Amino acid sequence: MKNIVITGAGSGLGAETARQLVKLGHRVGLVGRTKFKLDAVAKEIGDNAFVFECDVADRDQTSQIAELINQEMGGIDYLVNAAGQWTEEILEKDKPELREQIIRTNVLGVIEFTKACIPYLEKAEQGRVLNVISVAGTDESKDSISGDWHTYQASKWAVTGYSKALKKSLEAKKVQVIEFHPGGFESDLFETAGNKDAHNEPWMMQTRDVAEVLVFGLTRPKDMYMEKIVFSKDYNT
Repeated sequence: MKNIVITGAGSGLGAETARQLVKLGHRVGLVGRTKFKLDAVAKEIGDNAFVFECDVADRDQTSQIAELINQEMGGIDYLVNAAGQWTEEILEKDKPELREQIIRTNVLGVIEFTKACIPYLEKAEQGRVLNVISVAGTDESKDSISGDWHTYQASKWAVTGYSKALKKSLEAKKVQVIEFHPGGFESDLFETAGNKDAHNEPWMMQTRDVAEVLVFGLTRPKDMYMEKIVFSKDYNT
């Protein structure tokens, strides 16, 4: 059994990942900004879920919450950075503030919360950090580059760069860093950003399927290191 902390756990991929991990016998720390959403997920999951309200991009909050998580859960073995926001050029025309929000959540949120958790991950038998990025943060997928996602794409490449630097710095500490690059999938990211075509699009994978891949990569045996996972929709099926 591992103590696994998941950001963005109030809905979408974070919540589904928590459900699947608890079914495998792990305990999960649900982290997010909206407590009633976290409470709903925890109620569904049961006693192996712990709720922690936090804005992951707020340095003061992250350091306090990481310490609280460590105390209440008795340590942190794995961290899944699943919190994130989405935007595209057409949305930013009416809401230019989205650009700052995206960088704050997608980049600073990952960096600040990870840094707060690292001291506890280093104490684990074998710590793991899995950063949910996107195919938009790599050039290894047919769906990688879009001319409509300037800010979003920049944020994801930033997290890819951070993940590589973090991986290098933690090698001696026996903490693994996993890059997770899924293509588009069914979630509330698009609806929250204001996209009208937010669900059931032909290019979307199912959230539960994406979570299964994430859980598989995260929970490999101690002697196995899945450094990078890149996958997207197969349009030939």
